[in-house]
This record gives sequence, C-alpha cells and structure tokens, in this order.
Amino acid sequence: MQQPERLYYPLSKAAEILDCDVDYLIHLATIDFAELCIKYNGQNDDSTTFYWSAYLFEDEVEKQFEKEQPTDSGYTLIDVDYSTKLTKVKLQINCKRLEDGKLEIFTTDFSSLNGVVKIPSEKIRDSEDKFIRGESCNLRVVSIPKTSLKVNSKFLDFSEDYTLNSFLEFTWLNDFSIRIEDLIMTHEELRRLKNGGFPSYEKMTGSPLSGNNQKDPFDNPKTLSKLPELTRGLLSLIPNLNKVDVDATSAEKILELISIEAARQGTAIPDYHIQTIAKYFGKKPAIRKA
Repeated sequence: MQQPERLYYPLSKAAEILDCDVDYLIHLATIDFAELCIKYNGQNDDSTTFYWSAYLFEDEVEKQFEKEQPTDSGYTLIDVDYSTKLTKVKLQINCKRLEDGKLEIFTTDFSSLNGVVKIPSEKIRDSEDKFIRGESCNLRVVSIPKTSLKVNSKFLDFSEDYTLNSFLEFTWLNDFSIRIEDLIMTHEELRRLKNGGFPSYEKMTGSPLSGNNQKDPFDNPKTLSKLPELTRGLLSLIPNLNKVDVDATSAEKILELISIEAARQGTAIPDYHIQTIAKYFGKKPAIRKA
C-alpha cells in the first residue's frame, strides 16, 4: 500500500520514508540543509511569557491604527492573526502617534501559538550530540518553517525571499525542554529531500575533495552571515558616516544617510528595499518595548 501522506511526520517516520538514519537528518539540520520542527500548543501565561518579531506592512498598520481606539496609556493595540494549515498564532502590535507625526510601531507579547514551528539551525548545531544521546535540550527561540501553503495574514510582510526563512520569530523569556522524540519534519521538507536527494560532501562544504575548481565562498551560508559585519565596517570607512550608531539608527535613516552622502559625491546607488537595508546591516525586524 502507498505510504499515506501527512502535513508533518515524527522524525523517526521521516527517516524511515527517506531511508536514512535519524541522526543523519539532525546532521543535515546543523548545516542548514534541512529544517527540523516541533509542534507547540499553548496559551500565553505567566510561566510561558513570550514575544514575537516580524517585518510589517506599515501602511496597513497605519490604516488600522486610525480605526482603533487608544488605551488609557495612550497606546493602541492592534490584533494580528497568522495562520496556515501548519501554524496558527494570535499576535498584537502596539502603536502610538509621536509628536513629530510618525507612528511608533512595536511588537508585544503574543497570546497564543499553536502548530508547527522551526528550530533554529544554530540550536540544532549546539545540541546535536544531546539529541542523538536522547538527552533533553533547552529551547527559547523558534520561527515559522518554510512553506508554500496559503498564508492568512494582513499585516505581516514576507515579500522578500530572505524573510521566508525567519520572517516571523518567537522568543520565550524562559527556556523549555525538548527531546529527540519531539522533533518533526514537514511534508514539504520531506518531499524536497526525497525529490532532490541528499547533498554530497562537495555541496555541503562548497568545496570539492580535490582539484582547483573551488566554488565561490560567498555562496556559503556561514560567509553570508558575516555580511552585516562587512557592511558596518564599510560604513565606518565613509568619513561623514563613521560615527553612525547602526544599532540605534533605523534602517530608514541609514538608507537616507547613505543616499545623501552618495548624492553629495555624485555616486549612483541602487534603489534598495528598506528591509534589504535592515538585513544587510543585521538589524532586527521589529522592536519590542521593554
């Protein structure tokens, strides 16, 4: 009989279907060639306080802000839902009109999270041996897995390709424990591995075992992770911009300063999307009010 299909599979079942070992799938996740997930079900309470961050359609938030009534504190809360067949989340955005007329937008604690969420590859990498030995591992940060399923979400912007990996992230204030038995793989991820095949050593490392035909090291995810460090360093080499505090300056302001300096020097620069600038400089997609 044909193997029945599911939305997601226990990791042991995924390994059986793919005809490989469970620890091999864990190994693939440590080097960003596979996504491993867990299923989380829970309402927010004092013992599981968590918050979220994401890229937002600010124009849509502005429109909704005008329809809502502010709280006694002067802030306006906007409810946001994210849902697919895999994951459903209820979120909130906190907004306030500043004296200069701009709308301050930041994310707050969210009320519920139910469904499949991705474990960061860095956490899998750090806990690989513990998972294989059957020991429990502490987890605090998860994100939405890659999916082509229909998404229902009005205010969240995941139009840029890079946001498909981590455009919606959740962080708990306290760790919780997971074990290898909790690990699952989505149907889409399993099918990708089944159809595409397992990566070769050359593909995993970006370099052949021998010979002089080396791949471009910039294709390596570890190299790409250094991009914000490089862009910040290059910014510091520009005399008029070397005192810019990137962490304290919005992506919009960074782009404005670069554009002004480029115009002053008569240099043409591409018309970058503001979220691309944020990604290049390693800025967080949203700010949480303490």
